Amino acid sequence: MGGRYSDIRRGGQLKIDLDNYINYLTQPRERNVGNGGDRSPQTAVYVTPFGKDLDTDELASVNAPQSGYAALNSFLVASNGADLTNAIGTKTPVEINGYRPAKVVWFRNATKVKTVVRSSVTNRQYLKYEGDRDTCPFGRAAATDDMMDVFLAIKADIKQANSTLEVNRISLTRERIAL
Repeated sequence: MGGRYSDIRRGGQLKIDLDNYINYLTQPRERNVGNGGDRSPQTAVYVTPFGKDLDTDELASVNAPQSGYAALNSFLVASNGADLTNAIGTKTPVEINGYRPAKVVWFRNATKVKTVVRSSVTNRQYLKYEGDRDTCPFGRAAATDDMMDVFLAIKADIKQANSTLEVNRISLTRERIAL
């Protein structure tokens, strides 16, 4: 019988969170222009989009953080159905307006270090895990490759090669093409 009114109690907490969020939005804040850190160094890489066919001699030109490319490029290989290269060779690079490639995001740490922090928006406490985060774009190796299948193969390779990490999360940022 303890769960009988759990939705009502949860609704009360969500109401408090909503009020805190509305208060956060209505508070005047200073603009944070120019106070951020430098963008990490980027490197030009080339991919074949999943959702757009290119000519056989073309590759889409995109940028990748150098640290993310170094950490993840060995997993983004044709055996997984992925395509990523930093050498254009005889192909022609093309810029696709409104195109954002699929990306692998890898968050990891050898130990599970967590701290309790308080949200500046809802004032609710949550656990924050410490670790390193890298991201790298990827494309398809063959015309029949599916983005999710390729991602799952990449994820399996990363997990297998780094099985001793206590925090080892791999996620996908899906490809977007503006019409």
